[in-house]
Amino acid sequence: MHKQMVFIAGPRQAGKTTLTQILAKDFNNSLYFNWDILDEKRKLIENPFFYEQVHRKDKSVPLIIFDELHKYSN
Repeated sequence: MHKQMVFIAGPRQAGKTTLTQILAKDFNNSLYFNWDILDEKRKLIENPFFYEQVHRKDKSVPLIIFDELHKYSN
């Protein structure tokens, strides 16, 4: 499967999250992940590839959004 990655950067409160949520509407399969949400943070720590196991509506390429991931540190 061909995978691509896009990074969106900009100042705080510029609309980055809103933009990604608007883009997600064009995908049959999308997942929004936010590092600031404790349960979602646990998912990533326990299984870094959790997003590959998400239920899909069809076989189209999914859009996976990782928000606030810059806060991750080892």
